[in-house]
Amino acid sequence: MACCDTCEKQACGGAAETASLLATDEDAVGLLAIAADLEAPTPAFVPGTVRVAADLGLGENEVTASKAVSIEGSNAVRVDILVANLTLSSISFRVQVSNDAVCWLDAAQFRKTTIGYATTKVRGIGFRFVRLFYEASDTAGGEGVLAASLHHWRN
Repeated sequence: MACCDTCEKQACGGAAETASLLATDEDAVGLLAIAADLEAPTPAFVPGTVRVAADLGLGENEVTASKAVSIEGSNAVRVDILVANLTLSSISFRVQVSNDAVCWLDAAQFRKTTIGYATTKVRGIGFRFVRLFYEASDTAGGEGVLAASLHHWRN
């Protein structure tokens, strides 16, 4: 089997043989100039992942929210949660959306009752910001430790 479409050799000799395919050094410079002029296709929006919690500890009846994450250009998010320690009966998570990062609406809600990983996707978001809202249950003396990230993209 040939190593490429331009020769019948069984193995290529590397850059030296490739260079010999060009008639002159000027040909090589010309090819580089053409390649430099080509525009690489880029998507209209590059998706992003933002860590919104790392080793976040929640105590009995505690509520807190992550920072607001701008998702302009996106209309979908995936929330990834890792609960590393849980002596509470549960932790509730709400995906909240806003256009002004002041007034928030719930877009999705789920509850984690065990240690481990959870993920959820929310599509059709028509807002500029998203955040996570965390609420610990009322287990006396309980606590939970978690990490969370938001991944946003255009769907």
